[in-house]
Amino acid sequence: MKYILKTKRISKKDFYNLDEDNLMFITNPGRMGDEDGSTFVIKTGDSYIPYRIDDMSSSYKQENDSDNYISIDDMYNVFPKWKESWHNYSKDAKNDGKYVYIYMGFGNGLCVDKRVYEEYYEYLMEEIKNTGASLDENGQYDPGLYYSLWDQALIKMILNEMDAKKDTDLEFYKAQKELWKQAFLKEE
Repeated sequence: MKYILKTKRISKKDFYNLDEDNLMFITNPGRMGDEDGSTFVIKTGDSYIPYRIDDMSSSYKQENDSDNYISIDDMYNVFPKWKESWHNYSKDAKNDGKYVYIYMGFGNGLCVDKRVYEEYYEYLMEEIKNTGASLDENGQYDPGLYYSLWDQALIKMILNEMDAKKDTDLEFYKAQKELWKQAFLKEE
């Protein structure tokens, strides 16, 4: 069964109350595909909460100047380590920051917190290998595969993490997992 990640909207006030230390995954806009938005996942306790910010361009702000409009500059203010990782990305750069940057083609990228990167990357590679894709002459997969599969790998990682934390109260665990799936996933 394949799922699609359902994301929550967030008010500007609540956005400014987020702690970047809890930011586990965040996409950056590129030139194609997701050119005007970002999906990010906050982890609080044992729960992952996916959010989405769309229409970050200045033209949208001028047309819809609302109290809840979140710009790319707002994102830079709340997530400065993400900005640094994204703007300093290059294939040859040494990364001493909070995130590992995964290039997803056409300027799109995904920053993954180093604390979960290794575990997540295994799921991402599994998703890519399941497509039957081949490595190119440089030993790399097409970056577009990362773009199209990053969220499926995330969903599998979260669901498997939930399975690994089964409590002695199996009914409570099953109820919690179902609530998370209903809140943040829809079947494709």
